[in-house]
Parts: sequence; structure tokens; C-alpha cells
Amino acid sequence: MLLPNQKLDAKRRIVQYQASVDADFCNRQAKFWIAKKARLQLEFIAENSELAPSSSTPEIFSEILNADNLETLRGLEGALAKQYFELWQKILPPSLNFTGRNRRPPKDPFNVILSLGYTLLHFEAVRYIHLLGLDPAIGFLHSLSHGRESLASDLIEGLRPQYDRFAYKLFREKIIRVEHFSKKNDACFLCKAGRIAFYQEIQNFFDEIERPLREDGQLLLKRLQTFFKADENDFKVEFLDWK
Repeated sequence: MLLPNQKLDAKRRIVQYQASVDADFCNRQAKFWIAKKARLQLEFIAENSELAPSSSTPEIFSEILNADNLETLRGLEGALAKQYFELWQKILPPSLNFTGRNRRPPKDPFNVILSLGYTLLHFEAVRYIHLLGLDPAIGFLHSLSHGRESLASDLIEGLRPQYDRFAYKLFREKIIRVEHFSKKNDACFLCKAGRIAFYQEIQNFFDEIERPLREDGQLLLKRLQTFFKADENDFKVEFLDWK
């Protein structure tokens, strides 16, 4: 088994478990991640305002900041995501056949690249969470689910819009092209040449998000320590270099 240093004090994981059943902490932390994601999505919508949906999205951001429970937060996040991906339909070329977010399996080239990138980003977060000495399965926005690293899903929420732009860049600069994909029934697949091109570029994105991922993880540690008035020595970050 190849695992990170397991000498980190288990006290921080005990605090993490306590926090995961504290509604106030979960709501505060979930609001931070969703608001970060919403801000980046709204920036994208504002940049393309001539194509933006007619409804007023800034009100959704205000409602996110004022939400007092996870159910409301998730509903607002979904409403904004709907408008966000409606805008992507107008920006992406018709040749990509993008009609909105879909997965399992993705049905068009852009969704293939989104799903692949989100998966790789998720496991970068899993790796870093282990280095922080936390449990990747215990989240605050995403609930417990068998076989899912919910905390990793939490951490990458604010990074998804950045990856979306990177994915668009791959198509805009013709690094990834329509001919790199094949269809079988309703599923779309990335061929070998496309995979080679993709993996040659993805490290550039990981280099971009290393700092924000690290900062969000360390901020979470600090909030856990502060919220539960735990011993600060139990929450020192020992692993600043996560590679």
C-alpha cells in the first residue's frame, strides 16, 4: 500500500467527524464553497452578457450568501448551474452538439472533456486531503455516500469553473478536435489521439489550481480548529509541498 505519512494526529479527524454532524458548521463551509463557485460562474456570465439568459443571476448570489440550510444552498446552486450551462450552449460551436451538462455516459465531446477533467481534479483533491490528515469520505456540502470521497467533491466545487474555461481553451485552440471523438449509441468517447493530446495539456491546469486547492484545504483546517476551539498544535500543516 502506497500511503502518505500516517503520523498525523487523529485528533483532527475526530474534529472533522464532529463538524460533519454540526449543521451550523456544514452550512457555513458549504456556503463558502458554493459562493466561490457562483462568483466564478457569474463572472463568466458577465463576460458574455450579450448571450446571457434574460433572468437576473446576481440575485441568486445574494440568496446563496443568505441561505441558512444545505437544502436551500443546493437548490440555488442548481438554479445557477442551469443558467450557466445554458450560456455554454450559445458559446460552444454547433459541431460539438452541446445541449447541457450530461454524464454517465457523456453524450458529446465537451461533456466528455468535462467529466474526464472533473474526475482527475477530484482525485487530486483526494490526494491532498490525505496529506492534510483528513478523511476524504467525510464532507460538509456533499453528504455521506458509499464509495464517494465527499470532502474531495466539496473542495473541487470552486475549481470547476476554472476547469470549464480550460476545457473550452482545448477546443478553441484545436488541441482537442471533434475528430478525436467517436459515438456508440448515445455515448461519446475520446479516442487514443485525443487522450494523448489531453494528457499532454492537463498538467498545465493542475499547475494553475495547485495554489487555490492548497489554500482552501489549509483554510478548512484552520476553520475546524477555530470552530471547535481545538489545540492549534493539532492543526499545523506539515505538508506544504503536496507533489
